[in-house]
Amino acid sequence: MFDKTHLNNYVSNSVEVGFNQYGPSLAIDGTISARDKVVFVHEMTIRLIRKKGHLQRHFDWLAFRPDRYKTEEYKTVDLKMASKFMVSPDNSYPYNIFFVDQDKYGEMKSILQEIKTEWNFASHAPRSNTQDKTSLFEEFIRKPDIAESINRLGAFSYWEEGEYCIEIIITTGQSYQLAETKKYFFLTEEHIQKLKTNTLPIIKDLCTQSEVPYVFVKTELNDVPQKS
Repeated sequence: MFDKTHLNNYVSNSVEVGFNQYGPSLAIDGTISARDKVVFVHEMTIRLIRKKGHLQRHFDWLAFRPDRYKTEEYKTVDLKMASKFMVSPDNSYPYNIFFVDQDKYGEMKSILQEIKTEWNFASHAPRSNTQDKTSLFEEFIRKPDIAESINRLGAFSYWEEGEYCIEIIITTGQSYQLAETKKYFFLTEEHIQKLKTNTLPIIKDLCTQSEVPYVFVKTELNDVPQKS
């Protein structure tokens, strides 16, 4: 049942698209306000539909982020676990929420664990004590089985050039759901190539190497489709 009488959700005009150790991700910001009563928001989720191939995915909220921060500083951002919150007519709630595709992340976990286990073995082998850690890592990722695992990992990013539709769903404490107006965004081939570069930072995270910033694509959100 949809309750459109008590809440307003003012969504910003952009969405942040990513691929990282949690798999495909989305981040949006905005403000939720209550019209005439106190409302408890239990969760926010996103339903995503890609026009090309009719891909449909579900994103759960994972973390709250600061209202303002630089994307390149994402690794050092103070994330807070997403949890229920209250909105009242006198107290609106600004948000910046990081959403992940939990199903896809679950599928990635076994490969992530395989790579991490192999790295722990390689980095603790007797010969590793006399080898520079950077060169050891570069040698590690060139191993045929590891290179294959890295390719499999990159395939979990289902972002492709084309138009996407998102529907933001708010579940309230009254067991109602508020479905917002659909929003649309478009990813270009340039966006896709940037997102593909994130596989290496994922591997470096697993292998505790020096940090390499993830690339996030920020693109415009629209109320109507922009591309045919």
